[in-house]
Amino acid sequence: MAWTNPPTIATGDVYTSALFNTITVAANYPASETVLTWGTEDFDTDSMFTTTAPSKITFNTAGKYFVAVNVRPQNSSRSQASIFLNSTTTTGTRVAFGDVPIGGAASDPLVTAWTVRSFSAGDFITATINRVGTTGTENIIGEAAPVFLAQWAGG
Repeated sequence: MAWTNPPTIATGDVYTSALFNTITVAANYPASETVLTWGTEDFDTDSMFTTTAPSKITFNTAGKYFVAVNVRPQNSSRSQASIFLNSTTTTGTRVAFGDVPIGGAASDPLVTAWTVRSFSAGDFITATINRVGTTGTENIIGEAAPVFLAQWAGG
C-alpha cells in the first residue's frame, strides 16, 4: 500500500462529528433487541442530535463517516450491539454488528459495533443492545461506556 498525503484543510471545509455518552432509557433493558436512547451530548459540530429524536444520529452533511457504539452490560452471558440505518426499530438495515459471547459478574463485557461507510444527507443511524439466551432485565454500566458516535472521514 502506497503512502498518500492527508487532505489539506481549507477555509470553508466542513468536518462534522457527534458523540453521546449517557443512555437515558437502557437501564433494565429486556432480553430482546432494544433501541437505545441518549441523553448527554459531548459534542456535535453539525446538529446531528436533537432531544426530540434521542435515539438517532442524523447526517446533515453527506460523506464517509466512522460510526460506532460501545455498551457495557452488567453480568451478561452474551451481548450484541448493532447500528441500524434509517430505522427506529430493530428490523431495518443493520450496518454494523458486534457480538461478545462471554460475560459474568467478574468480566462485564464491552460490546462494540462499528463501521466506516458513506451516508447521504438526511440518513440517520440508531444503536441497539441485545442479550441472547437470558431472561429478565439488565443494566448498562456507565463507566468507560456507553458511547454512540459519528465522525466524518471525508467526502
